[in-house]
Amino acid sequence: MVETLTPAGCGGRHRRAAAIVLFATGAIAAAALLGALLGAVGTLVPTVPALIVVGVLALLSAAGEAGLIRRPLPAVRRQVPEAWRRRWPLPAWSFAYGVGLGLGFLTHQVTIAYWVAAAGALAIGDPLWSAAALAAFGLGRALVAALPSLSSEPAMAVEGLSRRRAMVGPANAIVLAAAAVLVLAGAAAAQRGAPEPTGQFDPSLSGSVLAHAAREGNGDEVVRIKDRRGRVLATVTEARAPSVDGPRVAVETDGGIDVIEWRTGRRLARIAGPVTKPALDWPRLAYVRSGPARRQLMLRNLRGGTRRAITSVRAGDDLGRPSLDGSRLAWHHATGRSNLLLVRPISPRGRVSVVASSRTAVHVNPSLDGPRILWIESRASTSIIWTRRLDRPRSRTRRLGTIRGRQIFWTTALAGRRAIVTRWSLPATRATLVTRRL
Repeated sequence: MVETLTPAGCGGRHRRAAAIVLFATGAIAAAALLGALLGAVGTLVPTVPALIVVGVLALLSAAGEAGLIRRPLPAVRRQVPEAWRRRWPLPAWSFAYGVGLGLGFLTHQVTIAYWVAAAGALAIGDPLWSAAALAAFGLGRALVAALPSLSSEPAMAVEGLSRRRAMVGPANAIVLAAAAVLVLAGAAAAQRGAPEPTGQFDPSLSGSVLAHAAREGNGDEVVRIKDRRGRVLATVTEARAPSVDGPRVAVETDGGIDVIEWRTGRRLARIAGPVTKPALDWPRLAYVRSGPARRQLMLRNLRGGTRRAITSVRAGDDLGRPSLDGSRLAWHHATGRSNLLLVRPISPRGRVSVVASSRTAVHVNPSLDGPRILWIESRASTSIIWTRRLDRPRSRTRRLGTIRGRQIFWTTALAGRRAIVTRWSLPATRATLVTRRL
């Protein structure tokens, strides 16, 4: 390959420069396309198991590169066809050679690092980021082939690289071991999730009535219903994640979701199974149903019994606490690589609107009340409460509060001009409720 990209192989210095550019373009584009395809497939795979597989593969590969174990190396014992250069014009064969090397699996690999990178692109589960990850591999292949050809003595450059081949194994072992540690640590963190707070959190408002979850120091979970003065009107034991609507409240329990009359304790409806995050606007109930590979945001009519899926995401994504009010439904969808805050009419033909999006911040836990929406933005060490009107296309987003340091705002509730937000102190995992006026 190196001899092919010399002035003699290309027919002149200018033709060599064009061939190198086309070769690098083909290698990077092919690798990026493969990464995007793997990322698209990865959206169907749960994140944590995929990360564990990649971490274990990287660890075994590091041991193999260090000579600690013997492992087979998946490899195709061929290179790009030399006949292409004789039969095809220079632009075609130089670009095609780059594509063949950029795809990786069509040509010989001297280390297993490529297969770890491909598995990582699959585990990322995002076509854009997976494409970027493998594009780096394509760039590396292009540089390895192109840089020696720029030397006045390509053969000597190749010989110099060959003498350093003994360093490749130990270097790969170090890099793969570090990657294994980082990936497995990330999988463990994702599996554990955030620590459970104590105190008061997950507020829900309906007029002057406030419902919120609480966890006592002994770990008991309860939902308390309070009036505007903070007096406890009712308590639901062994319950969490309340959504109150007038005299009714939907709560998450160990067996599913219960909808009850909070004054009498009479159960009005029950949704059994792996369902969480209820949002009640009687007689409609929105909630998240989790499966082995997918999560669905469901909308059910508790009077008629009809239900439908609003959206479906892979199991490793965060399909956040929804909010349901009148004719609108709001929720967030976070993948760890991108974050969307979404609103749509509940009518079957309603179109989804993006209220906020980011790749570096998270926009989470919206609350609806009429035409207003409230949500939280968190980035780095800053957490912000935002609100805006949905009935005015040019409505400005308004900031209601900001905290920095080791505290964050989290779940929200909105009714009229009153907004209540969970403030979570991370060092003590202690949650409290704060009120803001619109």
